[in-house]
Amino acid sequence: IMWLLPGKWDLPLCDYPLKALFEHVSLKNIIKLMTCVLLEQQILIESSEFYYLMLCAECITALTFPFSWPHVFVPILPASQHGFLDAPVPFIMGLRKDLSTDSNELDIMNKASLCSINLDNGVIEIPDDLPTLPDYDALLARLTDVLSRYDVSCPDLIELQRQVSPSGGSFTDEKKPSIIDAIRFVKSISESPRQSPKPGLMPPLTQSSSLPKVTDHPIVRELQGIILRTGRGKK
Repeated sequence: IMWLLPGKWDLPLCDYPLKALFEHVSLKNIIKLMTCVLLEQQILIESSEFYYLMLCAECITALTFPFSWPHVFVPILPASQHGFLDAPVPFIMGLRKDLSTDSNELDIMNKASLCSINLDNGVIEIPDDLPTLPDYDALLARLTDVLSRYDVSCPDLIELQRQVSPSGGSFTDEKKPSIIDAIRFVKSISESPRQSPKPGLMPPLTQSSSLPKVTDHPIVRELQGIILRTGRGKK
Protein backbone atom coordinates (compact mmCIF):
# COMPACT_ATOMS: atom_id res chain seq x y z
CA ILE A 1 0.00 0.00 0.00
CA MET A 2 1.37 3.38 -1.00
CA TRP A 3 0.29 6.60 0.70
CA LEU A 4 0.78 9.74 -1.37
CA LEU A 5 0.02 13.38 -0.71
CA PRO A 6 -2.33 15.09 -3.18
CA GLY A 7 -0.71 16.50 -6.27
CA LYS A 8 -0.34 20.19 -6.96
CA TRP A 9 -3.71 20.43 -8.71
CA ASP A 10 -5.56 17.72 -6.78
CA LEU A 11 -8.22 18.48 -4.21
CA PRO A 12 -6.73 18.93 -0.73
CA LEU A 13 -7.21 16.45 2.07
CA CYS A 14 -10.19 17.16 4.31
CA ASP A 15 -11.22 15.05 7.29
CA TYR A 16 -14.77 16.42 7.28
CA PRO A 17 -17.50 15.91 4.65
CA LEU A 18 -18.34 18.96 2.58
CA LYS A 19 -21.90 17.66 2.21
CA ALA A 20 -22.44 18.07 5.95
CA LEU A 21 -21.45 21.72 5.72
CA PHE A 22 -23.90 22.48 2.91
CA GLU A 23 -26.68 20.66 4.73
CA HIS A 24 -26.10 22.57 7.96
CA VAL A 25 -25.32 26.08 6.65
CA SER A 26 -27.39 27.88 4.03
CA LEU A 27 -25.79 28.43 0.64
CA LYS A 28 -26.18 32.21 0.91
CA ASN A 29 -24.26 32.25 4.19
CA ILE A 30 -21.54 30.02 2.74
CA ILE A 31 -21.06 32.44 -0.17
CA LYS A 32 -20.84 35.38 2.24
CA LEU A 33 -18.41 33.44 4.40
CA MET A 34 -16.23 32.51 1.43
CA THR A 35 -16.23 36.15 0.32
CA CYS A 36 -14.78 37.12 3.69
CA VAL A 37 -12.21 34.33 3.45
CA LEU A 38 -11.05 35.40 -0.01
CA LEU A 39 -10.76 39.00 1.17
CA GLU A 40 -8.76 37.87 4.22
CA GLN A 41 -11.18 39.18 6.81
CA GLN A 42 -11.39 38.27 10.46
CA ILE A 43 -13.81 35.35 10.79
CA LEU A 44 -15.37 34.09 14.00
CA ILE A 45 -17.34 30.83 13.98
CA GLU A 46 -19.71 30.22 16.88
CA SER A 47 -21.52 27.03 17.84
CA SER A 48 -22.50 25.03 20.89
CA GLU A 49 -20.97 21.88 19.35
CA PHE A 50 -17.24 21.35 18.87
CA TYR A 51 -17.92 19.18 15.84
CA TYR A 52 -19.57 21.98 13.86
CA LEU A 53 -16.74 24.36 14.71
CA MET A 54 -14.22 21.96 13.20
CA LEU A 55 -16.52 21.11 10.30
CA CYS A 56 -17.03 24.71 9.21
CA ALA A 57 -13.43 25.81 9.72
CA GLU A 58 -11.89 22.86 7.89
CA CYS A 59 -14.37 22.88 5.00
CA ILE A 60 -14.17 26.60 4.20
CA THR A 61 -10.39 26.44 4.10
CA ALA A 62 -10.60 23.40 1.81
CA LEU A 63 -13.01 25.30 -0.48
CA THR A 64 -10.38 27.99 -1.07
CA PHE A 65 -8.47 25.55 -3.31
CA PRO A 66 -6.25 26.23 -5.26
CA PHE A 67 -5.53 28.97 -2.71
CA SER A 68 -4.64 28.34 0.92
CA TRP A 69 -5.29 30.21 4.15
CA PRO A 70 -1.90 31.50 5.37
CA HIS A 71 -3.12 33.39 8.43
CA VAL A 72 -4.12 32.47 11.99
CA PHE A 73 -6.25 29.32 12.07
CA VAL A 74 -7.70 28.22 15.42
CA PRO A 75 -10.88 26.14 14.88
CA ILE A 76 -11.47 25.85 18.64
CA LEU A 77 -10.33 28.81 20.72
CA PRO A 78 -9.96 28.03 24.45
CA ALA A 79 -12.03 30.17 26.78
CA SER A 80 -8.89 31.50 28.44
CA GLN A 81 -7.60 32.87 25.13
CA HIS A 82 -10.51 35.13 24.11
CA GLY A 83 -8.12 38.05 24.10
CA PHE A 84 -6.70 36.84 20.79
CA LEU A 85 -9.94 37.99 19.12
CA ASP A 86 -8.57 41.54 19.36
CA ALA A 87 -5.55 40.65 17.22
CA PRO A 88 -5.20 43.11 14.30
CA VAL A 89 -4.56 40.33 11.78
CA PRO A 90 -6.80 38.11 9.61
CA PHE A 91 -7.88 34.95 11.37
CA ILE A 92 -10.34 32.07 11.39
CA MET A 93 -11.30 31.17 14.95
CA GLY A 94 -13.98 28.96 16.41
CA LEU A 95 -15.67 29.76 19.69
CA ARG A 96 -17.90 27.39 21.61
CA LYS A 97 -20.97 29.22 22.88
CA ASP A 98 -23.59 28.11 25.35
CA LEU A 99 -27.17 28.33 24.15
CA SER A 100 -27.94 30.76 26.94
CA THR A 101 -25.06 33.10 26.06
CA ASP A 102 -25.55 36.06 23.76
CA SER A 103 -22.86 36.58 21.11
CA ASN A 104 -23.09 40.34 21.62
CA GLU A 105 -21.58 39.91 25.09
CA LEU A 106 -18.13 39.45 23.55
CA ASP A 107 -15.97 42.51 24.10
CA ILE A 108 -14.11 42.77 20.78
CA MET A 109 -12.36 46.00 19.91
CA ASN A 110 -12.56 45.81 16.09
CA LYS A 111 -15.99 44.21 15.85
CA ALA A 112 -16.93 46.40 12.86
CA SER A 113 -14.47 44.51 10.64
CA LEU A 114 -15.39 41.08 12.00
CA CYS A 115 -17.38 38.44 10.15
CA SER A 116 -19.18 36.24 12.67
CA ILE A 117 -21.49 33.32 11.96
CA ASN A 118 -23.58 31.43 14.48
CA LEU A 119 -24.02 27.86 13.27
CA ASP A 120 -26.80 27.14 15.76
CA ASN A 121 -29.29 29.74 14.52
CA GLY A 122 -27.85 30.50 11.05
CA VAL A 123 -27.25 34.20 11.77
CA ILE A 124 -24.26 35.78 10.05
CA GLU A 125 -22.92 39.28 10.60
CA ILE A 126 -20.60 40.73 7.95
CA PRO A 127 -18.78 44.08 7.68
CA ASP A 128 -20.84 46.89 6.17
CA ASP A 129 -18.28 47.56 3.44
CA LEU A 130 -18.07 43.93 2.28
CA PRO A 131 -18.55 43.85 -1.53
CA THR A 132 -20.85 41.40 -3.29
CA LEU A 133 -19.37 38.79 -5.58
CA PRO A 134 -19.83 39.50 -9.32
CA ASP A 135 -22.84 37.70 -10.84
CA TYR A 136 -24.02 36.72 -7.38
CA ASP A 137 -27.49 35.59 -8.51
CA ALA A 138 -26.09 33.45 -11.34
CA LEU A 139 -23.54 31.86 -9.00
CA LEU A 140 -26.20 31.12 -6.40
CA ALA A 141 -28.46 29.53 -9.01
CA ARG A 142 -25.72 27.34 -10.49
CA LEU A 143 -24.60 26.13 -7.08
CA THR A 144 -28.21 25.38 -6.17
CA ASP A 145 -28.57 23.29 -9.33
CA VAL A 146 -25.36 21.35 -8.61
CA LEU A 147 -26.41 20.61 -5.03
CA SER A 148 -29.82 19.40 -6.20
CA ARG A 149 -28.21 17.00 -8.68
CA TYR A 150 -26.25 15.35 -5.87
CA ASP A 151 -29.28 15.27 -3.51
CA VAL A 152 -27.75 17.66 -0.99
CA SER A 153 -30.56 18.90 1.24
CA CYS A 154 -29.24 22.38 1.86
CA PRO A 155 -31.53 24.86 3.66
CA ASP A 156 -31.89 26.93 0.46
CA LEU A 157 -33.38 24.03 -1.52
CA ILE A 158 -35.74 23.17 1.31
CA GLU A 159 -36.94 26.78 1.47
CA LEU A 160 -37.41 26.90 -2.31
CA GLN A 161 -39.48 23.73 -2.22
CA ARG A 162 -41.63 25.28 0.51
CA GLN A 163 -42.21 28.31 -1.73
CA VAL A 164 -43.30 26.04 -4.59
CA SER A 165 -45.55 24.07 -2.21
CA PRO A 166 -47.60 26.59 -0.17
CA SER A 167 -48.93 23.83 2.07
CA GLY A 168 -45.44 23.52 3.58
CA GLY A 169 -45.79 19.76 3.98
CA SER A 170 -42.93 17.46 3.20
CA PHE A 171 -43.12 15.21 0.16
CA THR A 172 -42.84 11.49 0.51
CA ASP A 173 -39.63 9.81 -0.56
CA GLU A 174 -41.34 7.98 -3.41
CA LYS A 175 -42.98 11.07 -4.90
CA LYS A 176 -40.46 13.72 -3.88
CA PRO A 177 -39.83 15.88 -6.98
CA SER A 178 -36.43 17.24 -7.88
CA ILE A 179 -35.76 20.96 -8.10
CA ILE A 180 -35.79 20.66 -11.91
CA ASP A 181 -39.28 19.15 -11.79
CA ALA A 182 -40.42 21.94 -9.49
CA ILE A 183 -39.14 24.70 -11.77
CA ARG A 184 -40.53 22.92 -14.87
CA PHE A 185 -43.90 22.80 -13.15
CA VAL A 186 -43.82 26.50 -12.31
CA LYS A 187 -42.74 27.30 -15.87
CA SER A 188 -45.63 25.28 -17.32
CA ILE A 189 -48.09 27.09 -15.04
CA SER A 190 -46.76 30.53 -15.95
CA GLU A 191 -46.93 29.82 -19.69
CA SER A 192 -50.32 28.07 -19.68
CA PRO A 193 -52.33 29.23 -16.66
CA ARG A 194 -55.51 27.42 -17.75
CA GLN A 195 -53.80 24.13 -18.48
CA SER A 196 -53.73 21.71 -15.56
CA PRO A 197 -50.31 20.28 -14.66
CA LYS A 198 -49.35 16.70 -15.35
CA PRO A 199 -50.47 14.33 -12.59
CA GLY A 200 -47.86 13.04 -10.20
CA LEU A 201 -45.41 15.87 -10.83
CA MET A 202 -46.34 18.31 -8.10
CA PRO A 203 -49.33 18.81 -5.82
CA PRO A 204 -51.75 21.50 -7.02
CA LEU A 205 -51.19 25.03 -5.82
CA THR A 206 -53.89 26.37 -3.58
CA GLN A 207 -52.95 30.05 -3.77
CA SER A 208 -52.54 31.53 -7.23
CA SER A 209 -51.22 34.76 -5.71
CA SER A 210 -47.97 32.99 -4.80
CA LEU A 211 -47.08 32.24 -8.44
CA PRO A 212 -45.60 35.68 -9.29
CA LYS A 213 -43.39 35.54 -6.20
CA VAL A 214 -41.95 32.19 -7.31
CA THR A 215 -41.51 32.95 -11.00
CA ASP A 216 -39.95 36.35 -10.31
CA HIS A 217 -37.34 34.87 -8.01
CA PRO A 218 -33.80 35.24 -9.52
CA ILE A 219 -32.96 31.62 -8.65
CA VAL A 220 -36.07 30.42 -10.47
CA ARG A 221 -35.25 32.49 -13.57
CA GLU A 222 -31.68 31.21 -13.68
CA LEU A 223 -32.76 27.59 -13.21
CA GLN A 224 -35.25 27.98 -16.03
CA GLY A 225 -32.36 29.03 -18.23
CA ILE A 226 -30.36 25.99 -17.11
CA ILE A 227 -33.27 23.73 -18.05
CA LEU A 228 -33.44 25.20 -21.55
CA ARG A 229 -29.65 25.08 -22.06
CA THR A 230 -29.28 21.47 -20.93
CA GLY A 231 -32.33 20.26 -22.82
CA ARG A 232 -34.12 19.11 -19.69
CA GLY A 233 -37.09 21.26 -20.55
CA LYS A 234 -37.87 19.11 -23.60
CA LYS A 235 -40.64 16.56 -23.32
